[in-house]
Amino acid sequence: MQTYIFAPNAINHNMNQKSITIGMYGGLAAITIGLITYFGGIELMTSWWVLGIFMFLPIVFMIWAGRAARNITGFISLRDAFISVFIAAVIISFMNAVYGFALVKIDGELEQKITDQMIYKTESLMEWANTPDSEIDKRIAQLEKDMPGEFSLIGQLKSLLFRLVRLAIISIVIAAIIKKNPPVFTPDSEIIDN
Repeated sequence: MQTYIFAPNAINHNMNQKSITIGMYGGLAAITIGLITYFGGIELMTSWWVLGIFMFLPIVFMIWAGRAARNITGFISLRDAFISVFIAAVIISFMNAVYGFALVKIDGELEQKITDQMIYKTESLMEWANTPDSEIDKRIAQLEKDMPGEFSLIGQLKSLLFRLVRLAIISIVIAAIIKKNPPVFTPDSEIIDN
């Protein structure tokens, strides 16, 4: 039988609190990087390596949240690890979505600048890859049609939903790696009476 220093509900509460705190740190880190890239210009905002940072950053904080939750008792079930990791992911994603939506509403020209830059980068990449002109034109027309909808409230909510689904899958993987079951034999059960 597992002996807890605290009641299991208190332990889960501590795990959740740690995940919330780490998720807020992650959200603040994402917003800070977002502001730095915003003031760095549209070229920096739409660079591929910045996109990579925004994809990798939540994973770092999710791992941190899972490990912090496991460190409370030294053991963590798959379920508790998933919950701890996913709480951090939800908070990071929500804070980043609110920031992005607010930034586009504050800077009225930003939406068009991002759209133009993404079209330019996509066209350049497709030309570099020797894509036929008809395919390039079709892709550019699709981007011109789809990009403005990405910045609306509905577009942001859809993006947030897809991001959370992707992060839920990543959370399961991280939780499976982080989980640690208590030992089968406790020190009390190893004593043999003669």
